[in-house]
Amino acid sequence: MPKDDEKYPFLTRKMLAFEQGTTLSIRIKSAGNTLAQTLTIRGMTKEGMFALKHTTASDGSGVTQDFRMPDFPIWVTVTLDVTGGGQGTCYVALSMLANGEQIFDLCSGLVYYQKSISYPITSNPDKRPNRGYFTTIQTTDPAAGAQINYTITDATWWKIHAIQFTLVTDATVANRRVHLKITTPDSMPIEFWGNVDQTASQTIIYNFKIGGNCMGGNDGNRAQADLLPDALFSVNTTIQTTITGGVAGDNLSAALIYVEKFPN
Repeated sequence: MPKDDEKYPFLTRKMLAFEQGTTLSIRIKSAGNTLAQTLTIRGMTKEGMFALKHTTASDGSGVTQDFRMPDFPIWVTVTLDVTGGGQGTCYVALSMLANGEQIFDLCSGLVYYQKSISYPITSNPDKRPNRGYFTTIQTTDPAAGAQINYTITDATWWKIHAIQFTLVTDATVANRRVHLKITTPDSMPIEFWGNVDQTASQTIIYNFKIGGNCMGGNDGNRAQADLLPDALFSVNTTIQTTITGGVAGDNLSAALIYVEKFPN
């Protein structure tokens, strides 16, 4: 007959020959995005219930935290209990440690107000599968004659859906052609431009976007050009403009960048 401590349908210390000779812990690794969020790790061991708190970073960088456990967890779940954290703002991986060494991955995935992750693993798909967190970034407004120049500073992956800005040209007679250049951290430049020449004393709103094109030129005071549909950009990527034929009196506005962010 099995002993009483061997009848449970889950693992406990007493089932192991070394029993108390091993330190058990749970490790949580989080990658936050846009805001610091407090997560709750709830679970149960043979000893009883537990509830732990973990705070993510707001810049996309990773945070790792270990919690000592009296026994192996029967079940455990990671939740965000307040509103404000939408899909794509936080990725979490939960694992089991023995004597400080990672021995088993419990669960992992995006955690936000409408979705948690759990062990044993349950079916809880994302509300928008394979999507990140959508937000709009506004750059600083460059002085007349200066270019838009923005650097990604958070440790997330960016999928840029659209960039919009306005160019007001001065009275100098010349044809200007606006270029958008995205340069990766390894100095790989990717350049985009339309087929519109802007002349003196004109105001044109430029739209660089996924699904845009330069067929047919501009429409009134608006022009568009295409962006790469599936590119992801990381920290230290720069987003800049250049103007072929530009003069010192030409004035660019701040840029609006519509971006989908993914945890690193």
